[in-house]
Amino acid sequence: MRVVLALFLAALPVPAGAERPAPDRSPVRLLLHDHGRCSAVAMSPTVALTAGHCLNPPLRVDGREVSGTLIADDLARLAGHFAPPYARLAGRLTDDVLLEGYGCDAAPVWLGEQPRREVRPGLLVPASGPLGLELVIAGRVCPGDSGGAVWADRGNLLGIITATASEPQYARRLAFATPARL
Repeated sequence: MRVVLALFLAALPVPAGAERPAPDRSPVRLLLHDHGRCSAVAMSPTVALTAGHCLNPPLRVDGREVSGTLIADDLARLAGHFAPPYARLAGRLTDDVLLEGYGCDAAPVWLGEQPRREVRPGLLVPASGPLGLELVIAGRVCPGDSGGAVWADRGNLLGIITATASEPQYARRLAFATPARL
């Protein structure tokens, strides 16, 4: 089962109608905190979203200190100054999604290298997470992707990556995202 799922996910094409943000023009930002790194999504000049478990002060985005507030179970709002571009919220669910964050294949922060942001294909799974509120996603998710974006069609933000499955056979291939909201 693991091999079939891994091969299926590796062969996923970029969803039709989905637009990848330009590599240097994405609202997904690197969030550095006391215990490592996460990702954050800029929503406006003063607001970004991330995973709640990434709120380990001091928090820095784009080299600037920011503050954070938990607004849902594992969804947090960051307050600070964020340069464009900004994400738009998706108006509907889509099956094909793109996952974007600073987790997989990124350089370790302690080496002083700038980590690479990656965009990967994924699929919404017809199920609900442990609390019934999360989006369940089949796709490659790694530590550091927490707080990253789940993009719906046309580059609109559907959710924020918050967790991966704990079962070893699904780890890094099944993830949970909290629906994005301000």
